Amino acid sequence: MPDLIQQEIVNTEKQPGLQIRGVNTVFEKLAQNRQLPEVLDALCLTIEKVSDEILCTILLVDKKNSRLIHGAAPSFPKFYRKAVVGIPIQMGMGSCGEAAFTARRVIVEDILIHPNWKNFTSIAVDKAGLRACWSEPIFGSDSKVLGTFAIYYRQPKSPGKGDIELIRGAAHIASIAIEYSRNRDKLKQTTVELEKRVIKRTDELRLEIAEKEKIEKALRVEINERKLAEQEREKLIFDLRKALSEVKQLSGLLPICSFCKKIRDDKGYWNQIETYISEKSDAQFSHGICQKCAEKHYPDLEIYDD
Repeated sequence: MPDLIQQEIVNTEKQPGLQIRGVNTVFEKLAQNRQLPEVLDALCLTIEKVSDEILCTILLVDKKNSRLIHGAAPSFPKFYRKAVVGIPIQMGMGSCGEAAFTARRVIVEDILIHPNWKNFTSIAVDKAGLRACWSEPIFGSDSKVLGTFAIYYRQPKSPGKGDIELIRGAAHIASIAIEYSRNRDKLKQTTVELEKRVIKRTDELRLEIAEKEKIEKALRVEINERKLAEQEREKLIFDLRKALSEVKQLSGLLPICSFCKKIRDDKGYWNQIETYISEKSDAQFSHGICQKCAEKHYPDLEIYDD
């Protein structure tokens, strides 16, 4: 790339060293990640150093591929820059509109008499003092038109071989700058979007982890509660078994003598009622005498006082 620019500069019959430094400035700005308008302005100013008569503009194709928008025009007055913004991309629309439409170089040697400029002579000739405009399409790596690079003169002029090489080389440098800048911006945007997605996913994972930890904590509490309940259950069962082991229970029909009140056991023996109950349960007896029996059996003893 520097060899091509150096050859173009030699063809302009200017000092090679000055022009190489100028071109290097353009690439340095790209390497420094400067914004595209600053880089394109630097390119225009570098080419304008070839001759005091040269003025340069760069117009870019808009997103709809229907109009040209401002790219760079550092030496043009504000009113002219404003006037050329939004030029339709179509045949007969100045030099740049047609160049972008046909994807071919458009040479207008005299703006005053060329049909492409009939609607712009007032502002281009009368106000801006322009008379010639050569426009070169700027192609991307996919061969699509990215914009136009134009050289203006203040007097009618046709290009020589060196001029054609100069405008072609300038358009190529502009292509590199435009694609590099756009790819850088896309990469930056992609990086920002990726960072947003990473942050979003990280937050989601944090919430998922927090929810998981919450669930695990709840499970641990439930497990502990179940363990405690199981321990209580086992203790209760143990206590019940112990209590049951200490209880002797009488049930069923007990055969008892109607007269002596002895009870017949499972082996057929008749036992005193207190003996039988003591053997079959934990009940214990203490013997006493009721009032009627005392009067009957011990009439002389006053055991119960009236």
